[in-house]
Amino acid sequence: MENKITEYSCHEFSDQLAAKVSVPGGGGAAAYVGALSMALCSMAGNFTIGKKKYAQYEEELQAILKEAEGIRTKLLDLVEEDAKMFEPLSKAYSISKEDPERADKLEKATLDAIVPPLEMMRQIKRVIELLERMQVIGSVIMISDVGCGAALAGAALQSASLNVFINTKSLQDRDKANSFEQEADSILDEYVVRAQNVFDDVNAKLRK
Repeated sequence: MENKITEYSCHEFSDQLAAKVSVPGGGGAAAYVGALSMALCSMAGNFTIGKKKYAQYEEELQAILKEAEGIRTKLLDLVEEDAKMFEPLSKAYSISKEDPERADKLEKATLDAIVPPLEMMRQIKRVIELLERMQVIGSVIMISDVGCGAALAGAALQSASLNVFINTKSLQDRDKANSFEQEADSILDEYVVRAQNVFDDVNAKLRK
């Protein structure tokens, strides 16, 4: 790829996602949405810092913003990493079935392709934890943005998981496949609910 996907404009990213090209795809979209959810948490924090009413949380807010910046950057990096890992996987699938090395090459490429979406899930679960805290200590005028962030984070988490499962399905090493799936399921079981709880709490407050 000549250009970095994360350097596309919003229009260009959307156009590429809609086009008949392999990347960006669902994995890249999941990482990008995860980065947007983290950005909304940071936005809420930036609008809270410096306000007298929230002075007791100033130090914690600063720490959250610093951590959030790292997570957002990591998720954007994973947009690129996901695309990078797809190319060798695609090539491995095109290897002739008569080639004795095909199975090993395909297995390695599949294992490599699982790394980015699983790492997305690990990062997004922390996004959800930070959104939970921001809901408590952030400015009340930013509550809808926190709720939006939670909705996006839950969707990004589920989307990333599908990009884990589509690859574990074809792994020959079923022990590794099961290990990846168990980690993904564990994150899903806990954090989709937590993201939904933040959304539901915000929605309830806004509709009182």
